[in-house]
Amino acid sequence: EIDLDAHPRRGGQVARVAREAIAQVHHRGSASTRQPCSGGEHHLGVAGAAWATLITQCACALIGLRMLFSKRFGLELAARDLSPDWPLILRVARLGLPASLTQAMYALSISTVTALVASFGTLALAAYGVGFRVLSFVTIPAIGISMASAVMVGQSIGAGDPARAERITHVSALAGFLLLGAAGAAVALAAAPIVRAFVPQDPELVAAGAEVLRWMSLAFA
Repeated sequence: EIDLDAHPRRGGQVARVAREAIAQVHHRGSASTRQPCSGGEHHLGVAGAAWATLITQCACALIGLRMLFSKRFGLELAARDLSPDWPLILRVARLGLPASLTQAMYALSISTVTALVASFGTLALAAYGVGFRVLSFVTIPAIGISMASAVMVGQSIGAGDPARAERITHVSALAGFLLLGAAGAAVALAAAPIVRAFVPQDPELVAAGAEVLRWMSLAFA
């Protein structure tokens, strides 16, 4: 039996932790490159966070390839197995086009907002970056509820029970609203300490980031 579930997930978790650690080394102290980082003169600022992401993503890709070709997890891949299966690729593309367009619009909106924020300077961009990281963490439970409810709704519809599917939709929507509403209230009340955990040595960035979090928290639910 092939058991790949735990290992890729563990690799992704390690990659995220490493990315945050490297980003803090290059980025901590002052995102606007006004202050030296503890332990030496590091003035990469926002570019340091980008380099941290690039390094860890490349390392994670190499680790994933090594796992796939190691024959340790029930798979026996060879280079010839990586040749494209065009009929299958076209079929997957047709089925996944709506979802891919949704993700593309989401990515485009993030890029657009980031570009607009960047026009106000590095401080504004750093404050927005901290807020977006907190937002990404807070939405994890909502994504879990959404995925679980989608499976249950699909199962109910497939079983010919639309009433159960409707109940599941209402319960999951209410659970997500209450959970994210509580998270938004907590983030609004503790905005400054949360930002200070990212940049403890930059009071100006802490103040700007806290204001960003307070506005973001209004839309969590």
